[in-house]
Amino acid sequence: MKTAAILTAGGKGTRLNTNVPKQFLEINGKPLLYFTIEKFQRCSSIDDIVLVVPDGHLNPDLQSSINDRVFPKLKKIVPGGKERYHSVFNGLNALEPDVNFVAIHDGVRPFIEPELIDQAVSMCKDWHAVIVAVPVKQTIKEAEADVVVRTLERIKLWEAQTPQIFDRELIFNAYQCWMENVGNLEITDDAMLVELSGHPVRIIEGSYSNLKITTPGDFEWAKYTLEGKRL
Repeated sequence: MKTAAILTAGGKGTRLNTNVPKQFLEINGKPLLYFTIEKFQRCSSIDDIVLVVPDGHLNPDLQSSINDRVFPKLKKIVPGGKERYHSVFNGLNALEPDVNFVAIHDGVRPFIEPELIDQAVSMCKDWHAVIVAVPVKQTIKEAEADVVVRTLERIKLWEAQTPQIFDRELIFNAYQCWMENVGNLEITDDAMLVELSGHPVRIIEGSYSNLKITTPGDFEWAKYTLEGKRL
């Protein structure tokens, strides 16, 4: 039962206000993305890695990492699309034919732990759709025109993270159906498409440190943390 990881790094990182996409910003002389790839390289449950990067932004260091076998599991680097879902679909189409399960992960979440990835992949073999998520800590209000409509029940709320792991056929069919039939609906993560297909999605509790690096403050925190670690 072969499992591949699709690492989505196709964004331009506009919220960081840098000329370089955030996934290529360097920490200790290595692009941020390097630390994420390294985590999946260490996973016993991951056989292949497909990396999706912005079209025209293929980093020479990443390409050489394939040539020099720095990351033996990194098999392909493919161009991203206009939106994240286009990038994921490009990654799905790049998978080897013998892949059974796929773990989709944000390339700018470098603090995911390999042990959690392995646990989620193992669970997916029974449930076919598993996401990493954490319980919501804060009180969440639903509002319209700046007026509170209701307070949501926090005990039922989870903040979705990645990786999100699926049976390969299940997620591919969900994406293809959405792109062909209901492509005008905004989707915010991969699991949403599987939910729309009617298939249940199981949660495995993750970590609050599994942060997606989005803002300048996030990057400074990542830099401080990674510079203090030996990865």
